[in-house]
Amino acid sequence: MDALRSTLHSNSALLANKAKRYDEAQKWAGFAIDSIPKDAKDTDKAKVYFRRAQARVALKDLEEALKDYEQAATLAPEDAAIKSELARTKRTLADSIKREKESYKRFFTS
Repeated sequence: MDALRSTLHSNSALLANKAKRYDEAQKWAGFAIDSIPKDAKDTDKAKVYFRRAQARVALKDLEEALKDYEQAATLAPEDAAIKSELARTKRTLADSIKREKESYKRFFTS
């Protein structure tokens, strides 16, 4: 029963992401993660973390998205899409931190 529940929640997350309903996608992916059976394939687990990460990126929650992409990469290290999105999120987060530091620097030196 948990396998079916997890699959349904995962598919709901996918559909919510496609519909650009990212809060819902994050919620459904969380439900899927909570109901993943212990004997589930690592690739199936990775898929759910990937979907939640996509929603979190869209919601600008890059730190949490990065954690999910890293978890997905641990579960499916050969998955090209996960590798690509993980690298992109790392770059985006680094750029964001750099811009924030520059902004504070200008604020305090003015």
